Amino acid sequence: MLIDLEADELAEREIAGIALGVVYGQKYGDAEANAAKTHCWRGHPYTPENTILSKTRFRAGEARSCRTCAAARKREWRRRNPELARAQRHLTYLGEKARRKGGGS
Repeated sequence: MLIDLEADELAEREIAGIALGVVYGQKYGDAEANAAKTHCWRGHPYTPENTILSKTRFRAGEARSCRTCAAARKREWRRRNPELARAQRHLTYLGEKARRKGGGS
């Protein structure tokens, strides 16, 4: 009975992976598979103008993200958190003001 449950669970995971477009045997974050991608998951192209490169925490190298999607996430966050967004803008303003006066680092 235990073997049948494990086989059923593996079959369900494989079906779910196919439904999500995951290639069987591909590791999450597979560098070659990700490097071959030309568009983000929402369909925006990875062009030099639309790509943000950032260092990864866990491995040496860089990660790509879509600038258009990042801007949309930021707009949505600001819409959902107006008080925090206002405070964040104020702190940014104060920091810039201090740098102009020479008091910032």
